[in-house]
Amino acid sequence: MSLDRFSDSLQGGFWVARSGSDHSDFCIHFHENKDHIFDFALRMLGDKQAAGDITQDVFMKLFENRNRIREIQNIRGWLFISARNMCLNHLRDRRKVISMEEIDQEHSNDSAGDNPQLGILKKAMAELDDRFREAVILREFQGFSYSEMAEILQITVSAVRSLLFNARIRLRENYEKIEKARLI
Repeated sequence: MSLDRFSDSLQGGFWVARSGSDHSDFCIHFHENKDHIFDFALRMLGDKQAAGDITQDVFMKLFENRNRIREIQNIRGWLFISARNMCLNHLRDRRKVISMEEIDQEHSNDSAGDNPQLGILKKAMAELDDRFREAVILREFQGFSYSEMAEILQITVSAVRSLLFNARIRLRENYEKIEKARLI
C-alpha cells in the first residue's frame, strides 16, 4: 500500500471500528508528522519509494502501539527515532552511496542548474558520512534542537554539538573541494 493510499484509508475510516478513540490520536500524529518523516527518510535514503515505505512502516509501528500513544512523552521524537533506525537498517542492507541530486530531482522544484552553489552543496552533502549527513539533515532541514537531536540520535547534547561541528567542517571541505574542481 502506498503512503497516499495509507493516508486515504485513515481518512476513509478503515481503522475506526478496530481502533476506537485511539484512532483520533493516531490520525492527528500521522497528519502532523507524515511529511516530516518522509522528508527525513528521503534525504537519508535518496530513494522516494524506499522513503515512502519507511514512512509507512513508522506509522504502522505507531498504529500497532496506538494504545500507548498517550504514554509516549515525545511522539515526534519517537517517530524520528523509529524512522532513523529503519533508515540506518535500510542503508546498511543496501550499501549504496546516496545521490543528493536524485533526492532533489524527485523531491524539489529547485533546479541546481539555475544555482551552481546549490548543486555544489548537494554534491558536498552526498559525500558526507551517513552520521554527518543525518546530523545536518536533522538540524538544518528538520529544525530540531540539540536536545531533540540527542534524543533521536541517542547521544548526549555535547556529542550532538561535536557531531554537528565536525559535520559542518567536512561539509565545508567537501564544498570547497568540489568548487575548486569545477573552476579548474
